[in-house]
Amino acid sequence: HHGHPVEANWCHNRRIILIAGIANPTPLVETLIAHGAMEVQPVLLPDHVRPSPIDWKNWQAQALQTQAVLVTTLKDWVKAPQDPGFWD
Repeated sequence: HHGHPVEANWCHNRRIILIAGIANPTPLVETLIAHGAMEVQPVLLPDHVRPSPIDWKNWQAQALQTQAVLVTTLKDWVKAPQDPGFWD
């Protein structure tokens, strides 16, 4: 959804790749599962690390290959490439 908040039930029966630079992602993973996520694969980032555009492209490719959705926190989303064409 390109950085826009969405209703929690959007994740029902979906695979999710969670990109997160948070100390304890367990509550977020549990929330996604409680809202129906089929599978959540966390990718944990060290705090204050800005992933490279290549990292984001690799995660995007992995999501496409596994029919997953990339999910991140707002804190980490602002570190992602913001050029709309990047995500096409």
